[in-house]
This record gives sequence, C-alpha cells and structure tokens, in this order.
Amino acid sequence: ATGLSLNAASGSVDVKSSTAGTYRVLYTFSDGSCSDTTSTYIVIKPLPVASISYSALDFCRKLDADSARITQVGVAGGVYSSATGLLLNAASGSVDVKSSTAGTYRVLYTFSDGSCSDTISTYIVIKPLPVAGISYSALNFCRKLDADSAQVTVTGTTGGTFSSLAGLSLNAASGSIDVKSSTAGTYRVLYTFSDGSCSDTTSTYIVIKPLPVAGISYSALNFCRTLDADSAKITQTGVAGGVYSSATGLSLNAASGSIDVKSSTAGAYRVLYTFSDGSCSDTTSTYIVIQPLPVAGISYSALNFCRTLDADSSKITQTGVAGGVYSSTTGLSLNAASGSVDVKGSTAGTYRVLYTFSDGSCSDTTSTYIVIKPLPVAHIAYSALDFCRKLDADSAKLTQTGVTGGVYTSAAGLSLNAASGSVDVKSSSVGTYRVLYTFSDGDCSDTISTYIVIKPLPVAGISYSALNFCRTLNADSAKITQTGVAGGVYTSTAGLSLNAASGSID
Repeated sequence: ATGLSLNAASGSVDVKSSTAGTYRVLYTFSDGSCSDTTSTYIVIKPLPVASISYSALDFCRKLDADSARITQVGVAGGVYSSATGLLLNAASGSVDVKSSTAGTYRVLYTFSDGSCSDTISTYIVIKPLPVAGISYSALNFCRKLDADSAQVTVTGTTGGTFSSLAGLSLNAASGSIDVKSSTAGTYRVLYTFSDGSCSDTTSTYIVIKPLPVAGISYSALNFCRTLDADSAKITQTGVAGGVYSSATGLSLNAASGSIDVKSSTAGAYRVLYTFSDGSCSDTTSTYIVIQPLPVAGISYSALNFCRTLDADSSKITQTGVAGGVYSSTTGLSLNAASGSVDVKGSTAGTYRVLYTFSDGSCSDTTSTYIVIKPLPVAHIAYSALDFCRKLDADSAKLTQTGVTGGVYTSAAGLSLNAASGSVDVKSSSVGTYRVLYTFSDGDCSDTISTYIVIKPLPVAGISYSALNFCRTLNADSAKITQTGVAGGVYTSTAGLSLNAASGSID
C-alpha cells in the first residue's frame, strides 16, 4: 500500500522513509507452473517527538555564571550526552558553563515513548573568557599631601572600566587613584573588561593608610636675637620622634626642634617636622621670625674720672637707637635718661653702665665701663688764723698732712712760698687770704684750702716837748704828747723815772 517504502524485488522496507501505519505485505511467487500469494503484516511505528534548545548558542565562562538551562519539549525523560569537556547534566541537560572547557559542543538527547526511541541534538559554544590582570605598585599607600595618583598596571585585555567603593578617588578609565583625595581604608578595585564576545572582571586590593598626625608651634612667631636669649622651645603634639629641618641660617636642633636664637641669622624661617608612625610619614610645618637686634653704642670721653669737687657730670656719647634707659650698680650717680654721670656725687669704684634700648620690635642692651677714681687726701693749716705784720715777725709756718709735693697759691699780696706754703707775714699786705694747695697722687689731683688773715699793726705816736732835759732841782716831770691809739704802756731802760701809764718823766 502507499506509505510503505517497500522494495518490490527484495521485500526490504525502508522504515524511516515509510509512513507510520500497519501494512500487509503480499509476496506473489510462481514455480513456473503455478503462482500463489502469501502475506505478512508490518507495523511502522511513528517516532517519539522531542526538541531541545539553550537560551543562546554562545555562553561565556564567567566565574560567576550559573549553569546554562535547557528548554526541552516533547518526550521527556531522555538522556543528554556530549563530548568530553562539556560539564553536562545527563538528566536535565543543564550545562555548568564555568566548569566546562571552552569549545563548540553537540548536545544529544536520546529519548523513548516506550515503543520507539530517537535522538535529537543542539549545539552550544563555551566561549573562553578574556584575560586581564591589574596591580598597583604597592598594597599600601599613604595619604601624603604631596602624593601623586597611584598608577595601575594592566596586563591582557585593555579598555575596561575600573570601579570600587565610595571613598576611593578612582579614575574609572585609567584606574589611577588620587591617594590624597581618598578616604583612608581598604578597597577592592574591580576591572571589568571585554574581548567583544565575553566580558569578565578581575580585582586587586589597595589600602589607603591614614597619615600620622602631629603639630608643632613655638611660643611666639617673632624672636629677638638678644645676647642672653635661651633657645626657643617648641611645643609638639601627636607623633613624636620626628626630625626638624629648616633653611640655612637657623640654628635648629634636629631632634628637639629647639632654636638657639642668638646664634641664628635674622630672617623668616619655615620649620619642617617630618615624622612617621611606622607605616606612613608626613611633614608639618610652622614659621618663626628671628628679628635683628637694634644697634646702639655708648662711650664716655674717658675711662677714668676723678672725684674732683668742681667736676661737672661726665657726658656720654650715644650712637644708634636713641631713647633707651641707662642703669648701673648702686654708688654711681647716673642720669637714667641721658647717661650723664655726676662724678663728684658718685662713690669711687669701677662701674658697668648698661644702655637698654628698643626699636619697637626688639630690645637689646649694650654697655661701657667708667671708673670713678678716689681723690687724693691732704690737709693744711697754719698755727693761727690771724697774723700781725710785726716788723720782726718770721714767716708763718704751715702744717701739711697727707699727699705731699703739691703747690701752694693764693691771691696777690700774700708773700707765699709755693713749695712750702710758708707766709712771710711782714712782707705781705694786710688782708684775708685763701691759701690753695693743689696736689696729685698720680691718678687724680685735688685742691684744698685754708685761710690766713694778715692783720694791720695799730698806729700811735709819742713825743716830748724837747729832746734834751736838764736835771734842775725845780724841773717838773717832762710831759709826753701821744697821738693815735691810747691806753698803751710806756717802758724804758733802767735809770729813767718813767710813768708807765702816762709816759711822763721825772
């Protein structure tokens, strides 16, 4: 019958080309004389029907891919098979893509409806993943203020995209990291890339270390280079054990940060403190200004001054900054404003005179020395204050003690021996005289004085009425005429009967 693909000569049936159904096959034969027909039956069973397919032809071996699921319709319960390399679930047809070897596979599904079995197939391609690697020059980066972006090294497939968590200042295109703008922490950096067929993601880690913290400051910004200044001390907080540095000219202790102000050159300096917590280092800084000292000089006209009684104040010569204050030790009669010294009002001794002055920013002190020499000592005195100009008077003698070898002087009229101080009274004019004695001990000279009075002699005159008198019996006493100072006493040699009170002669 039509539908059975039967070979008329051989009786063979092409089953798969035949239409399903029940067929009676007739065999007609002859022995030459007679012919006959016999028959048999054949049933062409229809094949069971099923189909399989995956969601796509190509699958990429992503590390995070789930098994590829198959869609199967028709007769279920068959068995799946494929070539070695494809990790295939024989019962479900699911493929574990990430565990399979890259390649093109034919997946067979053999199934049966209880009478007949059949096999169908589909194809699946396991694509190899693109390969790339990323790394930074180090795991740990410190958030230094002067750090450049950390650069990434990419191997394999380029052109991917970088990503990470918030807080990491990451360039998505280049993978470079702006370390100083990032928040401290540990970050996983992802690099997602593709070869045009498959994409993948690789990663690396980077740690942004927090910078150690420290602060430094001096007690002031400005320091004056006073000669007696101690080192300026620094206050340091935070991480200790760092190193201090600055420009040439600042006498800085690298270990302590202290500054020897007086040994430093005037100027403004930035002091750097570089420190580390063992993982990261950093540098902080502060400023200090070494102010130049104002300049002044003082001097007296001489080093040594004698305490002469008529000495005026010793004047000072001052140069440079004016308006300062003068000071010295007790005993020196010093004008604090002008620096002048009242020599005669000062106690003998050696004095250092200090001049403290300021230019408004800094003050300083300069000094000089002055020696107040003690005056030599001497004393003079005559035996009396008053001397009369008797015609037979010897010179008035002087008593002198103390420094000898001086010179005596007085006003004109006094007949004075300049070397001995003796006065020729009778040769001197009447008057009151101040006798000066000027003397020296080799360092200082002085003048002392005493007074002497040359008294005028009193004046009187006497005369008798005649020079010659006769011893007549009736002669009265000779009368005297007296002028000038009265009340004196008359005397003569023995033999003259003289009235001592009146001067009359018997």
